[in-house]
Amino acid sequence: VTGMRITELDLAHPKLPFVTEISLSNSGKSPAINLKRASAYMLSSTPVSGPKPEYIKKVDDKIAGIRDHIAVPPNGVNTLESSDNGNYVIPKWTAIIGKTEFVYIYGRFEYQDVSQRGHFTTFCYYLKEPTAKPPQFASCEAYNDMN
Repeated sequence: VTGMRITELDLAHPKLPFVTEISLSNSGKSPAINLKRASAYMLSSTPVSGPKPEYIKKVDDKIAGIRDHIAVPPNGVNTLESSDNGNYVIPKWTAIIGKTEFVYIYGRFEYQDVSQRGHFTTFCYYLKEPTAKPPQFASCEAYNDMN
């Protein structure tokens, strides 16, 4: 994962979604094929090292249900947009700023190389500085793996 940013955050309109983009770069010399990807948000009243197992299952279930596949050429980038549909993060924004609620975004990219070997990249970020301009994310201690 090479990038993580908030693309939509409008506190003046709390019904609008909270949207982030996560970018995956193919730094290899051959295409990444049959890419499947999914992400989700998690809120926690205490800081955690990464997503809880029941939340990881949500992403795994999303991946299992994906039927269309994407290819990423060498040196190419694929961007995954994740939205809370306006009903998860923003309603908790006051608690997030007060650090009594913590927001995480996590997910998984799965793909194959040209020899049909499977690979994955998992990611987890938490909103470390919600009042910074722009708000700043940091990597979680867990669920940032690849093969």
